[in-house]
Amino acid sequence: MRKTKICALALCACMALGVFAACDDTNSTTTTTTTESSASDSSTEAPIVFTDEPTLATESVKTTAEKVVFEGDSQINANTFITNFTEIYFHDYSKETATLEQYLNFAHIHFKVNSYDKIKYEILDECDYETIAFSDIMSTVGKYFSVGISEDECKQLPAPSKDVQGPAYKDGRIWFHGGAGESYSSIGIVDYALNSGDGNLTLEFTIYKIKWEVYNELRGDDIKKYYKLTPDQAAADSTLEKVGTGTAYVGVGQSGSYYLLDYKTKSV
Repeated sequence: MRKTKICALALCACMALGVFAACDDTNSTTTTTTTESSASDSSTEAPIVFTDEPTLATESVKTTAEKVVFEGDSQINANTFITNFTEIYFHDYSKETATLEQYLNFAHIHFKVNSYDKIKYEILDECDYETIAFSDIMSTVGKYFSVGISEDECKQLPAPSKDVQGPAYKDGRIWFHGGAGESYSSIGIVDYALNSGDGNLTLEFTIYKIKWEVYNELRGDDIKKYYKLTPDQAAADSTLEKVGTGTAYVGVGQSGSYYLLDYKTKSV
């Protein structure tokens, strides 16, 4: 996550686990759940891993799962992965029922917050649009959800017009109506993980909003200091306001990267 001009702005199966460690769409890192974990070169692009349909965690599984408390780099990486979703007010999600529009809308706002240079601004029929290349959207959806979307499927979307409110398709790009500036000042702090032994993890997290007078003064990568916070540090930070809690059921890719299977949040 980084502030933009537009928007006013783990254990794996063998005790090793990594996550995407930067909200910037082009970077990822690898970590472990031990206190000696360390991040890999952030310029390494995480692969797209396609999986079978997940078996979602149940309350009975949670009661028998091993609790994993993150420290050091593993805490930073877990917080950063979750913030990719909390920062854009991502709605409840299930891989089993997700729609194409839900994936496209995620990619749209994700790029607005993290990689706005990939957005091309267009005017068509006196309407303002934000357009993103299909290839960029496909890569991002694959990275964060381990889901493949096809361009043929996107070609079935309507052409952009003032009467079409959802995503549209034209000339190899996905088109979205330009929106008013919004503030994306929420972060996610992972309290702990549950490892039920099925190769996936359940991340329990708290959502905080950075107080506006503080957020408005952040520059460049200043916000990354919040990714280092432990749950106790975040709870005691006077610049943060707790606004919600959530649960994310995540898969672990072959390289050790997280991808989202199920996600629920609630306000407090």
